[in-house]
Amino acid sequence: MKLRFALLLTLSFSLPLAVKADSVNSLTWSWSVSGSGYSGNGVLITGPLRTDPSLAYAYDTDYLALDMTGQLNGQNVSLGGGYILGGGDTSALTKFYFDPWKGLSFTSNNQSWRLVHPDLPVPLGYEILLYSYSSNLWSPVDVTITAVSEPSVWMLTCVGLVGMLLIAVMKKHVIAS
Repeated sequence: MKLRFALLLTLSFSLPLAVKADSVNSLTWSWSVSGSGYSGNGVLITGPLRTDPSLAYAYDTDYLALDMTGQLNGQNVSLGGGYILGGGDTSALTKFYFDPWKGLSFTSNNQSWRLVHPDLPVPLGYEILLYSYSSNLWSPVDVTITAVSEPSVWMLTCVGLVGMLLIAVMKKHVIAS
């Protein structure tokens, strides 16, 4: 009886009292850029997937970029604005494109940059371009964006594992006595 009460008490204090409002309205992504002499990675925060029929091509969904941190070639990065195009497929989290007109703008080392997907057919390897405003240069780069699991998912997984362990211990204790 005491063991069950302790289990209930432990679970009641380890579960979150409320979900933060920001976690419902934002998503966290891990990003990396490489190629053409550029290398960088960091974290990108976006709004939820939204439908926007005015987008280019057959893309009808996008994520509004809210915050961006990390480094490009060893220099800190901060968001200038923009969108990630989802292309309607919310499960393909490794190959996103950027609006050909708006792109994803950011600053690094007091220079402005923009990631874009060209609006014209391009050779293989030129699907995503990094534009440097200071040198007026377009460079093909590889970009990977992957979703980062929310902390609440990890916490609930751990609580479930601890609960299963406690149940196993309780069954062993009951069988032994």
